Amino acid sequence: MSVSRDLLARRTFMTSTRLSLPVAAAKSSAVKKPTATRRSTKKAPPKKKTPAKRAVPKKAALKKRVARKVAAPKRRVRVVKKKKPASKILSLRLTKSLGPPRRGSSAYIFFFKEYRAKNKHLSIVDSAAACAAEWKTLSDEQKQASFYPYVAQSAANVAHQRQEIDKWLREVDPKILRLINKQRRAKNLRAIKNPFAPKRPTSGFITFFQEHRATMQGSSITDTAKNAGAAWQALPASQRDAYILAARDRMEAFKQLHSKQA
Repeated sequence: MSVSRDLLARRTFMTSTRLSLPVAAAKSSAVKKPTATRRSTKKAPPKKKTPAKRAVPKKAALKKRVARKVAAPKRRVRVVKKKKPASKILSLRLTKSLGPPRRGSSAYIFFFKEYRAKNKHLSIVDSAAACAAEWKTLSDEQKQASFYPYVAQSAANVAHQRQEIDKWLREVDPKILRLINKQRRAKNLRAIKNPFAPKRPTSGFITFFQEHRATMQGSSITDTAKNAGAAWQALPASQRDAYILAARDRMEAFKQLHSKQA
């Protein structure tokens, strides 16, 4: 075994021939690269072609912009209604000069005024207390004798003031009187009634009621009202309309007359 190895070694190093591989073997031994497999991809549907916009000339585009600016919505402008100027009468501050004159003074007021003039050194409170005490000490006969002049003065003053009040009521504006009564009611005072104020015309039924009441003398107001109501309902429509239209005409005439006077 050792001899054969030596011979082989000698052959290899000294008499070794050059080995050449065949060409076919080299080609066959070349590693073939795997061919890339194409993936099957679905084709996307073709996009719809949008129609190309026509080129707008510069002048036309400018006109469109101006038109848009002009056609812009206008802002709403609130129309503020002018308030009617308040009536001078309603805006007046009520003073004593606008109110009615005072009523006449009583006889005792005149007696107290005279006592106050004689005792100026006393205060108003002391004068009132002393005057009342002195008056209580007088007998009825003394009161009548000493009080008579004051009664006469009071009667004359009351009559004069009554004339002044009547004159004021005839001339007072109804609006001022309403304002005065509004203030009086706020103070729990009685309202001033104006007997000289023009009376509003009656309605159609009230006119009929007054005529019907004249035919029922001696009956109570309740019975008269019931009978008048039944008689009014029993009237033909034409007769009821005649009363209503006549009342309407009277009211129109009343309004025209007093609107001119105001």
